[in-house]
Amino acid sequence: MRPIDIQNRVEKIQKMLEHYSQQHRTGHFAALGAEELTASLLTENQALTILWQGGPGDAPLPQGSSFVFTLGLHNPGLSPIGYTFAHLWTGRGHADPNISTFLLNVDQRFPTLTEPQTQQGLTIGPDEIKTLDFTVTIPTGVEKTLYTLNTCIMRAHWHGVGEFLARSSFPFLVG
Repeated sequence: MRPIDIQNRVEKIQKMLEHYSQQHRTGHFAALGAEELTASLLTENQALTILWQGGPGDAPLPQGSSFVFTLGLHNPGLSPIGYTFAHLWTGRGHADPNISTFLLNVDQRFPTLTEPQTQQGLTIGPDEIKTLDFTVTIPTGVEKTLYTLNTCIMRAHWHGVGEFLARSSFPFLVG
């Protein structure tokens, strides 16, 4: 890919990110910057990028309440990516570099969620952005502290081992 093509794609994606950022004014919005986007586009065999995450802001959330967490996924490749799922849970795995133990570090008091809720998963076309929304309920009786949502993006292979594509973390405060 030529440098001008990469620059044009980064600018296009940044305009989309501005749009999504405006939709999440009441909460926290974390997105990749221009350098990270460029690196993602230059990486060979980059299957999928988590472009942005949107969730609750800095205000503490009460026990028993719910909030919406949104992921923006981008396919930087030239072929569609199908059978894609995002798995979400609360735990301290965000600092764990080992994917096996990262996936096991789950706070059992919180729900674990997977989207989309279809056996075909999500298909993301070349240079396409899709979003997934999760409704997270905070259980009663949990400590008033900062918690971390963890996300694993995976591609299912129903007759073999699935494929890990990306991961991310997002903080939220219970008060």
